[in-house]
Amino acid sequence: MSTLLSRLVRFIGSKLLTFIVILAILLIATWVQSEWAELSRLLDETKGIEKQIAERQSTLNELRHKAQELDEATRNTVQKIKDLDEVARLAQQEYSQARRRWEKRQEGVAWLLPEWLDGDDWAAERAAAIRSSAAWEAAQLANKAAEAARNAQADSPWAINQAKIDAEQAQLTRLEDQKAQVESRTSVTPVQRLVLAVREVAPSALWILGGIIVLPVAVKAMFFFFIAPLADKVPAITIEPSEGELAEPQIHSSGVSLNVQISDMEELLVHPDYLQSTAKSAQKRTKLFLNHRLPLSSLVSGMCLLTRVSAKDGACETVRISPTHDPLGELAVIEVPTGARMVLYPRCIAAVIKPKDQEISIQSRWRLKSLHSWLTLQFRYLVFRGPCKVVLKGCRGVCIEKPAPGESRLISQSATIGFSANLQYSNTRSEVFLNYLRGKDELFNDLFAGDAGIFIYEEMPDARRKTGFTGRGIEGVMDAMLKAFGV
Repeated sequence: MSTLLSRLVRFIGSKLLTFIVILAILLIATWVQSEWAELSRLLDETKGIEKQIAERQSTLNELRHKAQELDEATRNTVQKIKDLDEVARLAQQEYSQARRRWEKRQEGVAWLLPEWLDGDDWAAERAAAIRSSAAWEAAQLANKAAEAARNAQADSPWAINQAKIDAEQAQLTRLEDQKAQVESRTSVTPVQRLVLAVREVAPSALWILGGIIVLPVAVKAMFFFFIAPLADKVPAITIEPSEGELAEPQIHSSGVSLNVQISDMEELLVHPDYLQSTAKSAQKRTKLFLNHRLPLSSLVSGMCLLTRVSAKDGACETVRISPTHDPLGELAVIEVPTGARMVLYPRCIAAVIKPKDQEISIQSRWRLKSLHSWLTLQFRYLVFRGPCKVVLKGCRGVCIEKPAPGESRLISQSATIGFSANLQYSNTRSEVFLNYLRGKDELFNDLFAGDAGIFIYEEMPDARRKTGFTGRGIEGVMDAMLKAFGV
């Protein structure tokens, strides 16, 4: 119960951590994108406003220059209006004074006397009244002339130009206020923007997390229940059928470290990570590839830049081989006699002992037309021909089995190291879906059958190597591609 609970807690914790990572990535991407878009928009808007301000300022300068040209005529018109106003004011004043004297005269005692008794004084007053009437009429005419001059001034080019200046100045003030408002929008704090971004991307992050959880299950279920069962209906294949009785490969020794004997007619091609010790008298050189006709396969499988160890004429050397960088690795020496043929994966080879001055015989066998190959995604098989000895590496050890006549033997596909080319090779779907879903089992198990031949596998499949597309993400895809080419 505690184990189940701990697994559940780890599962929930891992998915929660995945959700947080997804959320963080989306937040960062959205924040950067929004910040960049907002900054670009504000810059564009500011540039547009500055351009309008420059245009308004240029227009305003032109209007002000034109106003300076119109100032002389405007000043003359204004002075004329002032003069007319002054004439009207003086005439109005003269009329008012004469009017008051006349009214006062009418109110006095002089009206009781006959007109002839007043004589010249009365005539003088009448003349003054007549002059005041003329002054009043002159004042009216001056007022009308001033009003006409004002109306003419209101419709003059200077007045129109001044109105345009006022309008442009108002537009310029409005644009400057708008620019200030745009600049004030950038005062929002990053924390506020982050909170808004979280609210926007949280639903997307939840959907992506759900897809990460559900999609692998759906893909594995499709492979397990719909595609893998077809493998049981496909007949077994034989890489190279035998035409007679062939010698079977034999295991010579196995262990964490091995002492390999090399005669003067042999040479050892060993990966540097597995060469532990040699005699000082042994000759050592470098060989680029395991087989010069298969450089790419040698390169991707790691069987490149090998150490070539050989003995002097008439001598025999002992080389100690051990997986110096793999604490769980063990080795086994498999002898492939003359005429024997073994299908091996180069990635499981640590060293090869072959006849001196001869290239190890490796042939490619393609099965592109076989439905079996398309189901298992393995299209090429590399066949090693004897005589040679191959040092194979495996996790916790290397095992060899021979199928009984009429009976198939089943092993996990991820554990297979190689098999005799004359065996009947097929695949069957793994039995338990939950084990496959949890990554404990491969989608397919390998089946071997036949009267003669062996198959080789490692005791514990290396968890660092998954051969299916649903294994370990990109690494699993790469491993599956290497398997497709028999590497």
